[in-house]
Amino acid sequence: MPFSKTSSRKDGEIHQLPENVKYDVARQEDIEFCNLKVIRFSNNQVLENIELVVKEIKKHLSDQ
Repeated sequence: MPFSKTSSRKDGEIHQLPENVKYDVARQEDIEFCNLKVIRFSNNQVLENIELVVKEIKKHLSDQ
């Protein structure tokens, strides 16, 4: 199985707090430094439209 260079993240409301936004930005920069692409989804997207989330993940995987 080939290695994926995509990291998907599911972010809840807590990630909107200013102190968490800073942490998330720094964490994403660390992940991208490792040559990985980060795609983010909100809890609502995952819970209310999982088909779109799966479609987006597949799109990113096929672009690699």
